[in-house]
Amino acid sequence: MQKEQKEIEKRIAEYPSSGQEIIRRQWRERKKKSNKEPKPEVVPLAGHGQILTQKRNYNRRVIYRLKNENTKLEEELKKYKKSLKKIRQRLNRSTEKK
Repeated sequence: MQKEQKEIEKRIAEYPSSGQEIIRRQWRERKKKSNKEPKPEVVPLAGHGQILTQKRNYNRRVIYRLKNENTKLEEELKKYKKSLKKIRQRLNRSTEKK
């Protein structure tokens, strides 16, 4: 009975824990790593105010956000240009009729 119990315990020890526990562990590790990500440091420069220095990942996120905003603004600008063009055409037609 004790031998069987020990064998069972050995087998359990050999196999990794359930998939959910492994996933939880990995998630915790990722969470710890994300918490360790450094905050941007403010570096004072003589006569130039303050310049932010950030780590690469922080910069990458900022760049993607700015690109997104830029594309949205460009699309909005195209819409306004189209509407302005239509308005000018209407104006030209109305002045030609008079």
